[in-house]
Amino acid sequence: APEYEINSTIKNGKLSSYLIRPFAYPVHVLLSSSMWHMIETAIGIVIYLVIAYFLIPDMQWHWSWAVLPLIILGHIISSLLSLCLGTLAFWLTEASAFYYYKEILVFLVGGILFPYQLMPPWVQQIMTILPFCGSMGPPAELLASQNTNANISYWLLNLSTWCVGLLIASSLLWKRGVRHYEAIGG
Repeated sequence: APEYEINSTIKNGKLSSYLIRPFAYPVHVLLSSSMWHMIETAIGIVIYLVIAYFLIPDMQWHWSWAVLPLIILGHIISSLLSLCLGTLAFWLTEASAFYYYKEILVFLVGGILFPYQLMPPWVQQIMTILPFCGSMGPPAELLASQNTNANISYWLLNLSTWCVGLLIASSLLWKRGVRHYEAIGG
C-alpha cells in the first residue's frame, strides 16, 4: 500500500535520494501501486462478470457502462487518501495506526460490514457524503439489478469532488511535509 511505502521511505531517510530525481516521488509511488491495483481490479471484474453471466441470468448488462467510472474513481480516491495518510509520517513518529483507522472507516461507512439499507437514516446520510459507499455500493447494486434507480450522476459528482479535494489536500500535505523533512545520516 502506498501509505506504508511512503512512511518507510520517510522514516528510513531514503526520501532525500528521491527528492533530487527529476520525477515526483508521490507520482512514482501512486503509479507503482496503481499498476498492481489496475491488474487486480481488471481480473476481479472479469471473474465477477463471468460468474454473474452464469449465476444471474437476468442481469442488467446495460448498466455495466456506469460501473467502470465509479470503480476507477474509487481507486483514485483510495490512492489519494493513502498518499495523504502516508505524508503524516513527516510529522508523526508512528503514523501506521491511522492506516488501520482508514480501513475501519471504509468497512463501517462503505457498506461492507453493514449494508447501507440496514443503517439508521443519520448514518445513511454520512454514507452518502463520504466516498466509500459510492465506489462500492452502487456498482454492486447496478450489476446485481437490485437498484436500477441508483443516482449515478450524484455518485459520479460526489466521487469526482472527493478526487479533486484529496488531490489538493495530498499536494498541500506533501509540499509542507517536504519543507519539514530533515534527513540525518547517510
